[in-house]
Amino acid sequence: LREGPRQWLMNLARVTAFASGGLLALQSGSRGQLIFSIGLALFLVPVSKQVKNVFQFIATLSLVLISIPAILWIAKTFLGADVLDRWSGRDVEGGIAVRMQNWADLLAAWIRAPGYRLQGLGFNAFSMVTTAGSKEEYPHNMFVEVFAEEGLLMFGLLLAVLTKTFRDALWLFRRFAESATERASVSALIALAT
Repeated sequence: LREGPRQWLMNLARVTAFASGGLLALQSGSRGQLIFSIGLALFLVPVSKQVKNVFQFIATLSLVLISIPAILWIAKTFLGADVLDRWSGRDVEGGIAVRMQNWADLLAAWIRAPGYRLQGLGFNAFSMVTTAGSKEEYPHNMFVEVFAEEGLLMFGLLLAVLTKTFRDALWLFRRFAESATERASVSALIALAT
């Protein structure tokens, strides 16, 4: 299906999957995950497919970015305007402020408890120290959460695993740099790891 007379079918499937995924992400209200996923996908384009023509690469990125307003229009039309309220400037700013307060609350509790530096405050300690109320169940930052709740040992282990993953991904990319199929597989593995 990748080449030949039925390639249009594969292209139609890609466009449908991209649009459906975008609508589902908007419906879920996961702003951070959606923004990160789009950024990661744009970053992984040259990893998954060798860039031979810089103009074509820029054109592809532009096409993806231009399609975002189309997805927003489709979302507003079919999902309702209330779904897009979470994307208003004021709502996004408020969300960022709450997240930063979450991080500050958890780190302040960790600093106030020097006896817990090594092993951390414990799982779900955030729910006990947050000033955000019952609305927030976790601090929305894995690094801060592991650092304060699981302590320096687990944070060190997390950094070691991420470093190993990054080095292995780089090794795989270098090993399969000339093979289109393997490059795409390495790109998918990197996406799954993040």
